Amino acid sequence: MTVTPAPPADQPSVRLRCDCRCPVHHVRLRTWYDDGCRCALSCATQPPTIVTRYLHGVLFQNPDDLTLSYASWHDDGRVDWASLHEFGMCADNAHIAGVLQAQLAALSACLPDLGDLAPAAPGTAPLARASSPRCDCGCPLHHGCPRRTWNTARCRCALHCTTQPTSFISRAWNRLLFLDTNDSRLLTTIWSSPGRISWGSCIQVTARDDDWSTSAVVQPQMAAIAACLRNTRPDLAY
Repeated sequence: MTVTPAPPADQPSVRLRCDCRCPVHHVRLRTWYDDGCRCALSCATQPPTIVTRYLHGVLFQNPDDLTLSYASWHDDGRVDWASLHEFGMCADNAHIAGVLQAQLAALSACLPDLGDLAPAAPGTAPLARASSPRCDCGCPLHHGCPRRTWNTARCRCALHCTTQPTSFISRAWNRLLFLDTNDSRLLTTIWSSPGRISWGSCIQVTARDDDWSTSAVVQPQMAAIAACLRNTRPDLAY
């Protein structure tokens, strides 16, 4: 009988099977992250995750002990899973680790079911942003230029693009959530395929009588997380 070794104590243990064609884990269990893993953030094995340029990486809760885990990304946007460690272990991060952990837990617990939100219809008025740095992710439409609207179908901007605000990914909803530049609007878009975002589907999440948590909880939680991260790198604020 083959015995699967236990993951290191500081590595999350995930029980779902990979579906993102990672050469190490595809259709297999992803039991730890530092073994040559190439899993995408849209992989079924990935817990709800915060993607932020302020830390040049991603944050998520360890499924085993709920500690806050951090991994950096490579210049091409791939997550460097070998860099994964507990976020609060670094002295520079200890003062915000507890705050971010509580905010991420509250956000994960309260997100509404967004499955009934329809994609943006053809011809929908563009969702403009107030301002933007220049794209640096190689998008064929925006590279080297400001990204003026969110729901441009031909956009191929990646999550690590300089133009993308702090974002929340959850495979359970097959969606990406983020706030507009001034933190005033909660926006959502879907994955058109693992690893690719359908920017043309981007719509504003509006408060509805039967969706109280969107306006009462989700947007303030996202704004609080973004503000906390923004304070860590004020030089990157825009």
